[in-house]
Amino acid sequence: MGSATEMTVTAPVLEIDVKPLPVEGRPKDFSGAIGKFEFSATGTPERVKVGEPVSMKLVIKGSGNFDRIGQPPLDEPQGWTTYSAKQGFSGNDGAGNEGAGTEGVKTFDLPVTPTVAKATMPVFAFSYFDPETEKYVTLKSAPAPLTVEGVPVIAAPAPATANSTVTPTAEPKTPAVQDILANLPDIGKASAAFGPSLSPAVFFSILGAPVPLVFAFIAWRRRRGDAKLARAAALRRERAGMISQVKNAANRAEVFDAAVKAVRIVAQIENGALPDDDAAALLGSRKIDAETQKSLGEIFEARTELLYAGAARGDDRISDTERDRVMEAIASFEKSPRR
Repeated sequence: MGSATEMTVTAPVLEIDVKPLPVEGRPKDFSGAIGKFEFSATGTPERVKVGEPVSMKLVIKGSGNFDRIGQPPLDEPQGWTTYSAKQGFSGNDGAGNEGAGTEGVKTFDLPVTPTVAKATMPVFAFSYFDPETEKYVTLKSAPAPLTVEGVPVIAAPAPATANSTVTPTAEPKTPAVQDILANLPDIGKASAAFGPSLSPAVFFSILGAPVPLVFAFIAWRRRRGDAKLARAAALRRERAGMISQVKNAANRAEVFDAAVKAVRIVAQIENGALPDDDAAALLGSRKIDAETQKSLGEIFEARTELLYAGAARGDDRISDTERDRVMEAIASFEKSPRR
């Protein structure tokens, strides 16, 4: 037998050219997906009334980093109310989680409610980066037929007084298109009472109206109030889910993502309308102290970096100290008065 000899073997250096994702041409709804994908959407039923939900199923299949694919936003959100989706993933290798493979199918199941008459199903958009062509690609779902019955809810204008003058108001600004955050429902401005208040002119008009019209009007106002309460309750449940994720998620990316969404939901519950996606504008909506301002600013910035970095989430565990700091920042934001 020969004697054992210890040898050192050195592998040749492998050079890797890592290119940053281009800023030019990056869609605002890009969430960090890189690869080759196909996108489709289906909805049921094909006939609903205004305020009734359409169950949408969004399907993204192909190869790439599925863990960076967020809920696709509506291409034209006007006239729709969207809610957070239930997500699912199936890998081609039989894996049941996104981190186990780069090929598979990711699904999003969510309700979408029309607030006005519509002739087609809601159209969603999904953007990803194609490494072969080195270009961004945006796919849109097909506008399938839909029948929406009923009329949109329009608030009656306040009666003008004899001495009042009509002052033209500026047209409302269109909300910024969502970047990498999930879309959230708009609940309208909050009301201090459960029952809608009526102006004297409307009240006395009702007294002189036929009885069937009176009951129809009361039923319409009640349904409207119930819809607002239901949307508000859905937002509160959504916030509770985000807080639970902040407390229990194992990595920083998920904790920071849930924290930003929780802050945005809090702002929407109190303000009614969807808050601006810009972090500075969102944080500026409340009178928060300098320390909270700094902490939340760092959380917003770190979240964006982590979502775009493409690093494995399992290698980015969060410490208990940092998690507590995130929870304290959210609590401080909620307690601070609005501007």
